[in-house]
Amino acid sequence: MDSSGVFHPKLYLFESSDEDWSCLIGSANFTAAAFSMNTEACLLFEAGDDRSAATKRKLDKALEGYWGSGDYFDPDDLEQYRFLWNLSRQRQKGIAGGFSDKRGAKPVLRIPLLKMSWSAYYQKVLRDRQRAVDKRTAVLNEARRLFEAKGSLSRMSTPERRGIAGTAPDGDIPWGWFGSMRVARIFPVLVKDNSLALSQALDAIPLRGEVRREHYLDYIAAYLGAFPQKRGHGLATATRLLAMKRPDYFVCLDSPNRDRLCEEFGIKLGHHDYERYWDCVIEHIMISRWWTSSRPAAARAGAIWDGRAAFLDSLYYRPKPKGN
Repeated sequence: MDSSGVFHPKLYLFESSDEDWSCLIGSANFTAAAFSMNTEACLLFEAGDDRSAATKRKLDKALEGYWGSGDYFDPDDLEQYRFLWNLSRQRQKGIAGGFSDKRGAKPVLRIPLLKMSWSAYYQKVLRDRQRAVDKRTAVLNEARRLFEAKGSLSRMSTPERRGIAGTAPDGDIPWGWFGSMRVARIFPVLVKDNSLALSQALDAIPLRGEVRREHYLDYIAAYLGAFPQKRGHGLATATRLLAMKRPDYFVCLDSPNRDRLCEEFGIKLGHHDYERYWDCVIEHIMISRWWTSSRPAAARAGAIWDGRAAFLDSLYYRPKPKGN
């Protein structure tokens, strides 16, 4: 239970008697990865190498000490430990860059975007080719106002819901930025008909504070359930809603930005690769220098920082040629 360091010894003692034993000491944890794909080193020594039995006595003393330092976990302790372990595991997985995925992803140190300082990222956003930074900011400000005032998507008016969903025509608020979903088929109907299931899905994402993987997976499960026979859904519409509610965590991934953004991260994402979107994009974003920076004091920079993940769209957005 000691969290001040890491319990790190790897000692394997196979013993029939004091005169018949073998021991392995080295780097390998007792895991599948250690005995398959990791690079490890171990030293084997046996009773015949320890004529005085001094080494064996040291081994026994070390094992007794390790055993004595242990403690029992009650169910509450165990539940909390598992929660903290899983949280740490997810963040370490993001740093590793491979995500245990055969299709892979670039290591984080090979992704220039993740090494950017906040200042460099901010300047890159301001150089938006579409010159739409203020329009984009207006969209996120209005989305934040609506969620803070109404709480849930289902409590909004039809024009407001369509704005959040990216299916509304541009008016005072240019809702088409951060992913226009006007050409989707089933999704606009769900939004217009005020689908309670769609609204409840978005309720799984907290409006403030940390967004965790389990929040996201709960959202995806409920989002899929909102579609009749689970047809007509996709990452574009799913991430559009997420980017409107939590633009600090999510970027809308749609056809104008998908190819360039995926190329940056060294991945390929299909329309239904929901878990990989979190594991290969969002977890990478959350360990970048610019994302973990402190909120700037200046008003314009602060507004962009509040929507810093969603603003990735401005870096990778390339409109499709007319007629496509």
